[in-house]
Amino acid sequence: MTADAKLTKREIVGYGLGDMGFNFYWTNVSTFLLIFYTDVFGITAAAAATMLFVVKIFNAFTDPMIGAYADRTQTRWGKFRPYLLFMPVPLAIIGVLTYSTPDFGPTGKLVWAYVTYLLLMTVYTAANLPYSALSGVITADANERNAINASRFVCGFAGGTLVTFISPKLVSWLGGSDPGLGWTLTMVFWGVAAALIFAFTFSVTKERVKPVQAEPATVRQDLADLRNNLPWMLLFALALIIMLSITLRMTS
Repeated sequence: MTADAKLTKREIVGYGLGDMGFNFYWTNVSTFLLIFYTDVFGITAAAAATMLFVVKIFNAFTDPMIGAYADRTQTRWGKFRPYLLFMPVPLAIIGVLTYSTPDFGPTGKLVWAYVTYLLLMTVYTAANLPYSALSGVITADANERNAINASRFVCGFAGGTLVTFISPKLVSWLGGSDPGLGWTLTMVFWGVAAALIFAFTFSVTKERVKPVQAEPATVRQDLADLRNNLPWMLLFALALIIMLSITLRMTS
């Protein structure tokens, strides 16, 4: 299939649905995770907010590395599509573990939260970054790229809306009087749903655009380029300031 082949409506919708699957995780984390940590798992608000901030800093360093490795992937399925095939199961498992409530003491609970949340965000990025990059190799046509990104926006918004309204109801329905069990089973539900969507996105999309072959560079060289990139460093510093301000507001 060539880069000039036209996208079908099925492929446009299929690509957009992928973002719905990612919002099954993102919206649960951004809307409910802090509440889960403080009201269900029993971690203090200050400790939970600090943990979210620390993990964000860590991911600021790991995300470029994940992107660099994804860009070097070469398989019979393409560069980016394989991540939609192989990452959903680990992502679902870690999502369930993140919303589980092992019977640990205060220190053990905090360690568990750090480890599971860090793994969740790392694996999420390992799936989401290649998915985002996939839009650049599905088609070279600007209008078609606009169409798939519009589909992604609509489906992502729909996924976030579904999670916002359905997750609390699932927790009550599945967990009854045990909200810890309710959240664990709720994440099983969202993990399975997301995995099915990712499998569909993988099956209907094709990588048509072959990137220009440039002189190969190592991941270390890519990271060195980032360090010397002033706009990126400024954005990185701004992101840290924003996350710090959010953390301070959460702990006040």
